[in-house]
Amino acid sequence: MSSLPIDYFGKPEDEAAAMVVAHSLFLLFNVINVSYLVLVQWFALGNLKGSSVLKLTLAGCFLQQLSCIPSIIRWNTEDPYGIWGYPSACFSAFSRVPIDIAMLYVCFNKDYKSALKKGTVVWVLFGTVLAVLTIKNWDGTSKSFSIVKLYGPIDVLYRLVSAWRLRSAHDKGHVSNSDPNVSPDQMGNIIVLYMILEFTTLIVEAGVVGTLLKISASGIHFSAALLLMLYVNKMDFMNATSTSGGGGDVGRPKYESLRLES
Repeated sequence: MSSLPIDYFGKPEDEAAAMVVAHSLFLLFNVINVSYLVLVQWFALGNLKGSSVLKLTLAGCFLQQLSCIPSIIRWNTEDPYGIWGYPSACFSAFSRVPIDIAMLYVCFNKDYKSALKKGTVVWVLFGTVLAVLTIKNWDGTSKSFSIVKLYGPIDVLYRLVSAWRLRSAHDKGHVSNSDPNVSPDQMGNIIVLYMILEFTTLIVEAGVVGTLLKISASGIHFSAALLLMLYVNKMDFMNATSTSGGGGDVGRPKYESLRLES
């Protein structure tokens, strides 16, 4: 019996078709992420304007869409390492940068101000260097993506360490969630859930599952970041700077001031 045309757990018979499906699913993750941030957090709730971490997450999810679209085109035209590979690889690197900058708030929490500028420079340079080296060493084969793929495991490990540092600070009572609807135990569970999702992404990107799942499940990386940032946005160290535009939920008072007149 021949292998299945679309095999989620092994090497598919029709690689091009499988990769189109995989990148389409990956794209769908971020279409949902971007739609939620724009329609719910910005338009409906008004939270996006005053939140640095949500803006950065939106930028990352949007840029990843610009990587997935060329990937769908290059595989659909059966020219996976041609000209459409350039924007696919570059935007793949750039899409991780904004969320990694947002993770500086997570990693350093109360002390994020001392690390934000330098950390931003480091991540922007890192993403740019990987993109430039990828284009410079492009050889029109599967090896063309080998440099930019280095970002994946480094990125996940950095985010796991950042989440662990936030969990540690939270457990010690150094930081807390200012939302009265979220208990300390619940906040701790959210951070643990995020770490589980990121670890799952690390396993998936290591290639222990089929190619199709490896690509499409990478969307977990972005959706998990969105989940965490929704709660980090309500942490006390974020709200402390909300009046100066440094983060937090500055949109909420506008709605809380509205009251029905009897």
